[in-house]
Amino acid sequence: MNTNNKRPIKERQQRMMYNRKYFGRGIFFIVLIVFIVFIGRFFRVAVGHKIYGVDLNKSTQQLYASKTEIKAKRGTIYDAANQPIAEDTTTYSIYIVLSKSAVAYGKKEYLPDSQKKKAAKVLSDNLNISYKRVLQILNPKDKNTYQVELGNVGKNISLETKKKIDSYHLTGIKFTPSQSRLYPNGVFASHLIGLAESEDKKLVGIMGLEKTPLGYNL
Repeated sequence: MNTNNKRPIKERQQRMMYNRKYFGRGIFFIVLIVFIVFIGRFFRVAVGHKIYGVDLNKSTQQLYASKTEIKAKRGTIYDAANQPIAEDTTTYSIYIVLSKSAVAYGKKEYLPDSQKKKAAKVLSDNLNISYKRVLQILNPKDKNTYQVELGNVGKNISLETKKKIDSYHLTGIKFTPSQSRLYPNGVFASHLIGLAESEDKKLVGIMGLEKTPLGYNL
């Protein structure tokens, strides 16, 4: 074979080896740079505990720690016959969701227009409010109203009344529980026992035994 023909083949082979060599070096350096950047970023996060301006320590605390308010329980006050004359109880405040945007997991959480008359009847039968007034509240002029309340008649609702309203399974009628104080004897001995009312979401004694430290410990 002619030596002149062998030379181009050899040159091509050398060129290919040269290209492969530098291509391999290029890949190596790219991987090395990525690795260095990754290690640098990891070290930065490990030392500074921040990423994109977010404090990872605070985020972790928020993820695994929760704050729960435990309401203090006021003691029950008994008379000489060991009958309770003042004790803790739970009352409820009612509100009605009207906005059609109130949908959770595909389930409607609002009171449909078709159920408003029935809801007005149920609420007027169980609360000290007229059917006409309830219907008026359930149809506000502002059509973007999210929810409505019934004023004072919709507060301090007993568990028994709540259960009666719940038994009709009317979607959109919701209740918010709150701690309250029950006086089974009503006005009898009220000056001695006193009274505790809700103030800033806490039960506060405003007169009688309820106002004294004794009222908290009984």
